[in-house]
Amino acid sequence: MLILFRIGILLVFFFTSAFSSITLSSKNTFYENEAFIINYEVIAQKIVFPSITKIASYDVQNTSKQSSYSNINGTISKKLVRQFLIYPQNDFIIPSFAFVLDGKTVYSEEKKIRKQKIIKTKDNNFELSIKLSKKDLYLGEDALLILIFKYRKNSQILDSSLETPRFDNFWFKQLRSSQQYEEGPFIVQEIPFLIFPQKVGQIIIPPLKVNLQILGTNNSFSLFGNESKQLNIYSNSLSLNVKALPENIALIGEFSISSSINKNELKENEALSYQIKIEGYGNIDDLEDISFNIKNTTVFENKADVKKEFISGRYQVSYSKTFSFLSNNDFIIPSFTLRYFDKNSKSIKEIKTKEYQVYVNKVKNKSILEKQKIIKKTQHEKSENILLSKVLFFIFGIFFAVLIFSLFKFVTIKNKKNIESSLYKKIKNSSSKKALLNILAVYILKFPILDEYIYKLEKCEEKEYKDIKKDILLIIKKLEKKGKL
Repeated sequence: MLILFRIGILLVFFFTSAFSSITLSSKNTFYENEAFIINYEVIAQKIVFPSITKIASYDVQNTSKQSSYSNINGTISKKLVRQFLIYPQNDFIIPSFAFVLDGKTVYSEEKKIRKQKIIKTKDNNFELSIKLSKKDLYLGEDALLILIFKYRKNSQILDSSLETPRFDNFWFKQLRSSQQYEEGPFIVQEIPFLIFPQKVGQIIIPPLKVNLQILGTNNSFSLFGNESKQLNIYSNSLSLNVKALPENIALIGEFSISSSINKNELKENEALSYQIKIEGYGNIDDLEDISFNIKNTTVFENKADVKKEFISGRYQVSYSKTFSFLSNNDFIIPSFTLRYFDKNSKSIKEIKTKEYQVYVNKVKNKSILEKQKIIKKTQHEKSENILLSKVLFFIFGIFFAVLIFSLFKFVTIKNKKNIESSLYKKIKNSSSKKALLNILAVYILKFPILDEYIYKLEKCEEKEYKDIKKDILLIIKKLEKKGKL
């Protein structure tokens, strides 16, 4: 009897095990920086899947899940397929994970995965290669990299895509000057990139990759004609040597510098315009933005205008920036010095702008004594003509009163109909001194009368800005009526 009981237990275990399984499937090798996919297929009546957030030391980037059911000899089993995606960098082992199948803990197998070195694809129909304009560079120096893709004219390409290049330790940009041409039985496509090394030493540019979807060869067993297939084409790799720039030097190339001002003598509360410009060839991207800090002088600056273009094999650049200066006193705009490394002469070059002395002419007020004399003279003249004035005021008083009242009514009605301009509204609705200055900054040097109040605004306390704001609103209204705004 005991023997029969043991046999029964073994049979139950056998049939339960027969309908439960764990299958791990993946490739045995991988390429660096490419996605590696791991699949687990689990079959059982009841499945508890482990929580998998890492595989080896790599975070799981993406997962997908599928499930289905089957009935074998009256036993219903569930099939669960989970897919995991990682980006490994070195050899690793897929560890064993604990699954609970039909109430029992079952461990998946371990699997060792090796890193495979990418080599240039050899194919009679497709070829991908990269080449550099120069392989010995200084830090930050530009070089032209060209990606060349060749394929036979009769290739049945359904879709193609260049995998985003991974130029580690480089700043790079793709140029617009791509071209396509024929070369014997091949069509050739060239895609240019401009690269700037950001690290000193021997640097490897790894192979680039093009993904192709092509039409497969005839399959006599297929009911739907030719099938498509995925094909990955790899380029060669490149090695280049990057040398360091001299200490405290960030720019390399050939540059010129210039500056200008609109005047060197100002009236009090009048603004001065200053422009600085750098032109030449090289890595202007590493130039720190230029700014000025001048004692007792307010400085407004516009955003720098930077232009870059690859012309005739050279990286042509320009940097232009405009400033406005406001001061009650004479001041000096200091010289700006640009230091860069000239590769041709292998020396440090230093170029400078001019230094500008700016004079401010203050408004001279009349003395108190002169003002008193004018007041006394005016009062004496008024006393002599007081009788005549009274008569004239009496005669014309009523007339002017009626006229003024009529004009007042007319202007009031007209003003009600007018819609306030957007600039007027912005100024009116500004809630702080800083907000008002930001609105008015673009109008500096356009209207001298407005410059005076902008300067007063910049110097005033926060609590005083509302009074100046009222004066500015009146000026804006006058300028709008004259059609100047």
